[in-house]
Amino acid sequence: MPEAGFRPRRGSRPASAVRGLAVPARRPAGGRRMKAWPFALGGVGFLALALLGHAPADSLLVLKALIKGEDLAPMAGVVLLFHHGPRLAAGVLVGACLGMAGTALQAVMRNPLAAPDLLGATAGAHLALALALLLFPALPIPIFGIAILGAGGAVLLTIAVAGGLTAPPLRLLLAGVAVSLAAGAAAIAAMLAGEERTAGLALWITGSLVQVGWDAGLTLAPWIGAALLGLLLLAGPLDLLGLGRDTAQGLGLRVRRIEAAAALLATVLAAGAVCLAGPIGLIGTLVPNGLRLAGVRGHYALLPLSALWGAGLLVAADGVAGALSTGSLPVPAGVAVTLLGAPLLYLLVRRQPRLDRPARSETSTATGRFRGEGLLLLALLLAGGVAWHAATSRLPRALYLDLAAARTVTALAAGALLGISGALLQGVIRNPLAGPELLGVGPGASVAALALLLLWPDAGLIGMQVAAFAGGFLALLLVLAGGAKTGLSPARLALLGLIVGMLAGAVARLLILDARLQLGQALTWLAGSTYGRSWQEAAALGGWLLVLLPLAVLLAARIDLLALGRETAQGLGLAVGRARAGLLILAVAASAASVACVGAIGFIGLIAPHAARLLGARRGRAQVITAALLGALLLAIADLAGRSLLAPREIPAGLMTALAGAPYFLWLLRRSGASA
Repeated sequence: MPEAGFRPRRGSRPASAVRGLAVPARRPAGGRRMKAWPFALGGVGFLALALLGHAPADSLLVLKALIKGEDLAPMAGVVLLFHHGPRLAAGVLVGACLGMAGTALQAVMRNPLAAPDLLGATAGAHLALALALLLFPALPIPIFGIAILGAGGAVLLTIAVAGGLTAPPLRLLLAGVAVSLAAGAAAIAAMLAGEERTAGLALWITGSLVQVGWDAGLTLAPWIGAALLGLLLLAGPLDLLGLGRDTAQGLGLRVRRIEAAAALLATVLAAGAVCLAGPIGLIGTLVPNGLRLAGVRGHYALLPLSALWGAGLLVAADGVAGALSTGSLPVPAGVAVTLLGAPLLYLLVRRQPRLDRPARSETSTATGRFRGEGLLLLALLLAGGVAWHAATSRLPRALYLDLAAARTVTALAAGALLGISGALLQGVIRNPLAGPELLGVGPGASVAALALLLLWPDAGLIGMQVAAFAGGFLALLLVLAGGAKTGLSPARLALLGLIVGMLAGAVARLLILDARLQLGQALTWLAGSTYGRSWQEAAALGGWLLVLLPLAVLLAARIDLLALGRETAQGLGLAVGRARAGLLILAVAASAASVACVGAIGFIGLIAPHAARLLGARRGRAQVITAALLGALLLAIADLAGRSLLAPREIPAGLMTALAGAPYFLWLLRRSGASA
């Protein structure tokens, strides 16, 4: 029987008879081919151990009763059937969905790191469900259909921004991550808008296998089973795709139909996983790559083994999450997967030698006429917004000035510090995608400050700033170490920074769950906000700004020399290593000071330096000063908009900057040519 979608040309021989061709399912191009049955037996054993280890006491009682023919212990049977059973079934289904979906997407896009979460499918389904459940609960469409629409739309947007399925791997991944950031920010904003209805979603948004009965699993199981079977039927055509599009077409394969069918089935699986357990990532990336590294080749083996090992890995991670739970609020499986998987993904990105090509630098030192119209327009917009907000506020004038003015000054100072940090990072690393949020500095500083705040509440603002500096600097060192072998290429550094940010975010969620913060408090801290900030924070940030801005301006001339190249800069008498270290320390200090007061607000450090160059600020000193001014104005405007759009409810400033910054990042990624 010919494979689905495979139409042999008249007079052509089967693929296996074509001399010189090596179909990956039969002869792997590289590495030793291993038989699949040991991995199948190992996967079954691993899954069985994970299932038994999830509820060892109840499982042993049931097994003992079944073996001896005794009456089933009533309570043990009930607990195992109605408490652990739905949760374990959800873990098996979700893990199988993510593992097989990742394998299929990697084959379609010829990208070893492709997965539903990294291509935006998971976040798109998350956003669609959040909007449907919170804003349009009466829609006549089943939630599974809504999730499919959201996931499919996000994947199509990612592919369009990246430049098609043939786009370089890292460009595609960064586009997917940016789409995920925008969708995630929109979903959290929608949830905050209907906060009184989000109590039941507190665990779901972090990826939890906790189920209320068997209804959800039984409803989705037929659809998930059909999608899994459909992908298994496409195993042969997916092997042929591994030979390349032209070769596969020459062998009679309808490439576009196969790619569309596989991508659609993977999207259905991703949507089913989100419906059952919320957004869970990394399974679809780690499992297929782990099997390939072990020697498994060919999709006849990869697809079912990815489903099997994905199920086992997720159930095992849920068991680890249960062990980490110390109170009545359990640790979600998604947090445990990220804690275990992010370091492995970091190592995997370092191992991939062909993910990127050197991208052209956009930190040119060419001079140009400075145009201040943009700064003036932003300043007028901020002034008008502040005046309108003050005129419409119902608070007494004195109280309003005390609260709102402190927040506005805090936002201005924090934005200026983030702009300085971004300008220094982009200048030193010569990377147009550098920024404290994309290089892990912001998330690392945030989790360190949060840890100190929860472990030692009396540490004070200075202690939090010191902790934030240590966390941000450690995160930056991890990112730079990971990208050192490839010459600090922009796209790889950005991806490594996002991975470090994922790990930091998982640690932060674990700390928040342990501290039993309310959902609104947790989301506000994770997103970054000026809510509740007083003149104490404003004064502290102002002091840091008065110290760091003159130092940055003084040392910014070294950025112009570094842009000439290492040898030229050394020939002009610059101690390159010392100059880079000093500028990086300043950049981390500026970001850490901001994070310690307002949380990890993203995209200001990325946008402000680019906007400064668009205004004509080309030299290092002009860039630092202009980026500081732009960062201050942008964050203050974002904070004001967050306070006004849904008043009296408030959208954190960090969500506003993400909603505006992620589209800008997509445009920048497409324009800059940072590719693999």
